[in-house]
Amino acid sequence: MNDYYRFKFINFLKGNIDLEYKEFKELLIKYFSEYINKLYEKYNCEFIVSTKMSAAGRCIGTEEIKINEYVVDNIYKGNLFYLTIIFHEISHLDQNIKIGEGHYDENVLNYIKDQLLDIYQHEQNGKFYIFKPLSYYEKNYKCFSKEIEADLNSILLFLNFSLENKINLSDETINMIETLAYQTKSNQTKKRYVGGNVIFNSYYLPLNEAFDFAIKDHPEWLEIYPQLKEEYYIMDYKVYKKDNINQELVDNSRTTCIC
Repeated sequence: MNDYYRFKFINFLKGNIDLEYKEFKELLIKYFSEYINKLYEKYNCEFIVSTKMSAAGRCIGTEEIKINEYVVDNIYKGNLFYLTIIFHEISHLDQNIKIGEGHYDENVLNYIKDQLLDIYQHEQNGKFYIFKPLSYYEKNYKCFSKEIEADLNSILLFLNFSLENKINLSDETINMIETLAYQTKSNQTKKRYVGGNVIFNSYYLPLNEAFDFAIKDHPEWLEIYPQLKEEYYIMDYKVYKKDNINQELVDNSRTTCIC
């Protein structure tokens, strides 16, 4: 995308020029395709606008980001808050890359745990939850680690984008951003709903407690996601949790067996 087309796209968002919808859509696709591939060049992620999806946006692995056309239409009509949806999906791409490349921090570890709990629930043929057909992910969407971090990061990316391009935001847009930030922060401390499994004392559990229960059946997860080895290890075919993840374990007295 050359500077002329970038200039047209940004100046339309500022309200300085008029564009037909078709041209605006083409410019938006070009802008964000370039934006994504500058950040994650080796992944060659495709940016697509689609009319054949119900969700506002979706990131598929590291291969594709799809945005619902109604999002583009709202941006075209001046509802710049909808740009956060694009940045939300770009944040998911970043998360997927970090998981796949073996990055380790608390956020990445939580992404993995939530993702595996979702798989575990499906594997249990519905025994792991009570409100069918809602999945673990659907039931816990608001406090799902990847969604919380994607929401928070989308706000930062959107505000940086606006500042860098000197785009003035309306009071309405600022209020929507503040509301999203408040709701997302409040969701960070919520427990996960894990449903009607009689082994649990409560249907709502902290993420780590729910995951401890699930990983006992899947020691292979430690090989698939090496980040888990920061908290767990296998001995005699059983899964143990490190009581102090900052130290190497030397005997069973400092471990908890969750097998």
